[in-house]
Amino acid sequence: MGAAAVAFGIAARPAPAQVAGRAVACAGQRISEIEVQTRPPYYPRNGKWWTTPLGILSSIHSNTKPEVVQRFMLLQPGMACDSADVAESERILRAQPFIAQATITPYDDGAGGVILLAETTDEFTPILALGTASHSPYLTSFRIGEGNFLGGGRSVQVEWADNQFRDTYGVRFTDYQFAGRPWHFNVAAERFDLGQSNLLADLSHPFITDRQRIAWRVIGEDRSDVFGFDRSDLAPVAVAIDRKFGDIGGVVRIGGPRQLSLLGFSVSHEEDHVGLPPDPDSAVSFDSLVARYPVRHNTRFNVLWGLRNLSFLPVQHFDALEATQDVRLGFQLGTLLGRGVRILDGHDDDLFLASDVYVGVGTPRTFGYLTATAEGREDYRSHGWDGILGSARIVAYRRIATDHTLVGTLDWGSGWDQRVPFQLALGEVDGGVRGYIDSQDAGAMRGVARIEDRWVIGRVRDQAAVGLAFFADAGRVWAGDAPFGITTPVKTGVGVGLLGAFPPGSQQTWRLDFALPVNHDAHAKWEVRLSVLNASHLFTREPRDVRFSRELVSPSSVFSWP
Repeated sequence: MGAAAVAFGIAARPAPAQVAGRAVACAGQRISEIEVQTRPPYYPRNGKWWTTPLGILSSIHSNTKPEVVQRFMLLQPGMACDSADVAESERILRAQPFIAQATITPYDDGAGGVILLAETTDEFTPILALGTASHSPYLTSFRIGEGNFLGGGRSVQVEWADNQFRDTYGVRFTDYQFAGRPWHFNVAAERFDLGQSNLLADLSHPFITDRQRIAWRVIGEDRSDVFGFDRSDLAPVAVAIDRKFGDIGGVVRIGGPRQLSLLGFSVSHEEDHVGLPPDPDSAVSFDSLVARYPVRHNTRFNVLWGLRNLSFLPVQHFDALEATQDVRLGFQLGTLLGRGVRILDGHDDDLFLASDVYVGVGTPRTFGYLTATAEGREDYRSHGWDGILGSARIVAYRRIATDHTLVGTLDWGSGWDQRVPFQLALGEVDGGVRGYIDSQDAGAMRGVARIEDRWVIGRVRDQAAVGLAFFADAGRVWAGDAPFGITTPVKTGVGVGLLGAFPPGSQQTWRLDFALPVNHDAHAKWEVRLSVLNASHLFTREPRDVRFSRELVSPSSVFSWP
């Protein structure tokens, strides 16, 4: 039990006398010492009926190790205390998926310097999901793991599922502080039902703060999958797709902090092959559809460039129920320009361009942002453009009261002449109309508008925060040149969501949504959807069907290399 047992008995912030002296403001004083106190998600209350279950949860939880917290901080002993670096260190800590809250307070050390007290509260990080059936086998799937294994900033999970042909097995491991540095190491191995598999290894130093000088990435992936084309009222069409990808590169900061540019270089190689699925009888198959996507091998030299002028604004009651969320104010532009070369089995003679932009404006009560991405390829043989893909999202927040927030969203996505299987579904989980998840309407372009009214109800026995969301969505798809695409009228869905945060200060919001389609659809019926949203990661989220068709060389942003 170790650290968890010690933390179990801590119920309040230590008094200033324990750290020496009174709390002071940073004004260039020398930092004589840094003390770190990490806390578990829950604090049971003696004499209450929930003490026993929460005691069990706390006893199996390992607090984040103090050295992990300190390595993420920009300030170290011997440095001058700077208030901007304190605020930035708090933001970096809150951005970690296993930390819910973080504060850093300077105290007078009695000798002209300061002691920094860093206090963090962990997220509740056990990973557990079960699938059951009313007949044998009663257990159909499970996923189990820990998002902060032994408090070391590492995520470990394994999964299994019973399928028609072969069982699914998978294991994933992520270290958010590899080798004691702020490097991310991610490895995954998965085997799916029809012989598909996924192998991934990724080591990167993401650009997480304007204070760092460089960011870099080394990644390799070998994935086989099955893509299903929806066909309105007809049976779906399935194709198999194998994708291999490798990339190595980095960027260097010029100028800054805040107003800066990044310049860098990478070398990438990608192979894509589309064929019939391993089990052609499982869906209708068409050889002509496979012929639409010829085998491709490309090797590119890529130039990376970006501009950034951002600051961070702490807000509450936007996407998290109670926790502080850091939203981005300002402007950011990232671009990638790639030239196809005939080395390493590269066949393409082309120019590839990808770009993304972010703009955020507002106050703690009214805030809005735009994020947009686009990419395309010019083939020097045909002297034409293909693989053109774009998406955009506009989100606006308005806090009406302390516990009441209105959220409006516009989502758009489209593609032309794609070189890998591509469709945008009306009911896509991340970017579609809620209530139509079973709809088979899909096309090459999708537009969706959403309005949501969120209410924070309060706390349940001080152990969870709960809220309600009432929402209405309206959207449609256009056929374009997507295989089997159709153009639909505007379709509307309405519903209500139950929101929960465990513990109350968590940045993770659990949502149980009940959605009902308003317009006629042959397949759409009322749906129940359970999801978990992390407030610190929402600004880079893109619909999954858009991400699937992107060229793998495209980083989501020069500034947040995945």
